[in-house]
Amino acid sequence: MNPNLSFNISEDSPITTAKDDVFGRKRIVDAVVQTIINKSQSKHTCFTIGIYGKWGDGKTSTLNLISEQLNQQENIIISCFNPWLFKDQESLLLDFFNSIDGKNISQDFVKGLKKYAPIVSLGLSGLVNIFAPGAGTMMEKGVTTFIDKLPDLKENVNSRKKQLSEEIVKSQKHLVIIIDDVDRLDKSEIHALFKLIKQTASFDNTIFIIAMDKEMVAKALCSFYENGDIQAGHNFIEKIIQAQLYLPKISQGQLLQYFTLKFKAILSNLPNTDLIDEREILEAQYNIHKYALPLFETARQIIQYINVLSFSLPLLYTEVNISDLCLLEALKIVSPEAYKTIRNNKARILGQMPDGVYMLVRFASDQERKEAAEKEKQDFIEMLTINTPHHYQYELHYLLGKILPSYFYSSTVPTLEYDSSKRLCSERYFEKYFIYDTPSNIISEDNIDVLTNEIKTSIDAKRLNSTFDYYIQKYSIDEFTRVLQLILYKRTLQKENIGKLCVALSLLKSNSSRTRFTETDHAKQWELFIVDTLNIHINNYDNEGSPIKDFDTILTTLQEITKYSPALFSLFVVVEFLRKGFAGPGNEDRLNEIVMVAIKRFIKEKSETALFDLGQICILELFPVWQKANQQEYQDFIRRHIPKDDFNIAKLINTLIYNGESKYYEPFCKLFDKKLVYEKLQKEIERVPTLRRKEKNIETFMSIYESEQQR
Repeated sequence: MNPNLSFNISEDSPITTAKDDVFGRKRIVDAVVQTIINKSQSKHTCFTIGIYGKWGDGKTSTLNLISEQLNQQENIIISCFNPWLFKDQESLLLDFFNSIDGKNISQDFVKGLKKYAPIVSLGLSGLVNIFAPGAGTMMEKGVTTFIDKLPDLKENVNSRKKQLSEEIVKSQKHLVIIIDDVDRLDKSEIHALFKLIKQTASFDNTIFIIAMDKEMVAKALCSFYENGDIQAGHNFIEKIIQAQLYLPKISQGQLLQYFTLKFKAILSNLPNTDLIDEREILEAQYNIHKYALPLFETARQIIQYINVLSFSLPLLYTEVNISDLCLLEALKIVSPEAYKTIRNNKARILGQMPDGVYMLVRFASDQERKEAAEKEKQDFIEMLTINTPHHYQYELHYLLGKILPSYFYSSTVPTLEYDSSKRLCSERYFEKYFIYDTPSNIISEDNIDVLTNEIKTSIDAKRLNSTFDYYIQKYSIDEFTRVLQLILYKRTLQKENIGKLCVALSLLKSNSSRTRFTETDHAKQWELFIVDTLNIHINNYDNEGSPIKDFDTILTTLQEITKYSPALFSLFVVVEFLRKGFAGPGNEDRLNEIVMVAIKRFIKEKSETALFDLGQICILELFPVWQKANQQEYQDFIRRHIPKDDFNIAKLINTLIYNGESKYYEPFCKLFDKKLVYEKLQKEIERVPTLRRKEKNIETFMSIYESEQQR
């Protein structure tokens, strides 16, 4: 290692104080702060402010600057809450209330909040009935213990909320609750958070400041409301947010000023700067400003670019043309695909291939051959920009032409001149621009090619599985998944290769340790990846190159997975396929046979009783298939188990009937003999007399059943 090299990496961290604001956020910060100060002069109902911006627009920095100013106001209490830090919906809701600083309001407020928080958190998250569909991942025993410690859950929530509001007003304080990273939550967590803000945390003298990417949040919320389109999501947000502020786009002048400052710092730390021609530095700065910076829109992109240059310039500044290097490195940020395409097509770009290739093809004339070569060239140029957002394509084409003039413009500049300037389009210097060692946690392009070839040539799935386990162990599951997605995206694999890939994934060691279908704490839910791959990538293609699903290969692959993978995991795969896959017209019976093989294999390795422990999703997908495939066998299975003394009928009902809602009664009765269930419940009530009174879902079932019998 060269001790003289210096790599100055800029932190991509939000600013916390106004003195660090170089992008002119002061005006919008002042406007928000003044609005809050004005509101805090008198009693007011809950008020919400939305601060909207895309990834990298500076939302967190803006919140920090607002907080910095508000901290100077004696009558304002600030509480900051980042919901992304919490692992699930339940802890998110509970910790929201824990984040509220109530000690400066009153002790009664603190005590009241401690009683109020768990009640509304349970109500919002659906945990009152732990076995209700979608109730979360906490275990029955833990939640039962937790609930036993709560105050009376039936106590009037509105009354408690009113008392808390009165305490805030009495203190003559105003709460400002700042919420960041809302757009990083999943859609159910976003929905729960907004319900919390709208319904149960809307105290008097309280102001919420919510930072988010409005478009992303609207997409997440739209499925809960109206017609499910994105406008429904926007409508819901606008019902909650009373003041909507969009962060202004950072001007090109501000980005230029910030970049210039950082770029000079990089150059000043280069060793042996006397080896650099000053004109080369000036040329690099000019070309960066003209060709690269117009492609950047956010401060985050500029910081990423600065960091890329902080690595590459110290390593290569004496070996290559600095201007070409800086422009090439910009592609890593704005168009990684274009960067990789250039790196992997040296012969084509340097003019070493097209004519040679087209000499091997028979053409009517030399002119026709040249036209074909020119068309191939234009197609390649288009490919370099096609995956880039439309508004970038012109600027990107301009940049590419600057670093590859001999290819883009058929330049007549002598090769010697390119060599003497160490240009990217020089055959001698081209490869020097790409000489970095691949980080140890990243699979190199060479290894990607090796892996692709092994997928294509491996004799069977078990051998391929060993290769997959090796890559996961050496790198990581995330990196391995990224590479698999890349390989599939390139569409170089045959459908048989893809089927074998899916079977090999089902054999991974980690699948043997799976215990639940919805297992977010597990390293990887491979059944999701497998089914997506079956749905998207196993196709035939028509004459125009349009995909046509190959249902036979899809079902054959599914059949092999149910035969060879761990029994429980194979059930997870078929459940996911029943939820999201399509077997094709006329293939329902074949699919049902595959599902039944998976069920019978699971029963053989585990037990029939274990099927009832698989959870709501698995039961609702698997049991109807069994019922349809062999109704008598299914009925015998149900009648064997429900009457047993040790069968937990309460758990079954709570798994499939949610929140005491009657709409779940009929679907439940389609799968289970309602008379048998009712008789079992009567026996349970003899043993535990309070069961019906305490369990809302059991009360719902028994009430509806009894009503039916009285007709």
